[in-house]
Amino acid sequence: MILKILLAILVVLLMLMVVFRKKIRKITINKPLFILGILLALTDAFLMWNGHVLGENTTGIASIIGIIGIGLIATSSVSGKPKKTPNQ
Repeated sequence: MILKILLAILVVLLMLMVVFRKKIRKITINKPLFILGILLALTDAFLMWNGHVLGENTTGIASIIGIIGIGLIATSSVSGKPKKTPNQ
């Protein structure tokens, strides 16, 4: 069941990447901020999975960490035109 859901999400993401591939190439990403957001989101997933790491209220702390991680991922893209090289 879970594998089918993950596979469906993967197919949808791949279709979106094909449709918006020109726009994706123009976007630059702040890589340290993006990596920090991914690490926080993965930490959130681990804390949600193993609920006894920080005591009984682990899910509350984990949800806050997850929200911060998703926020960092969302703000890591820098919009604007890419820098032109001197040959252009």
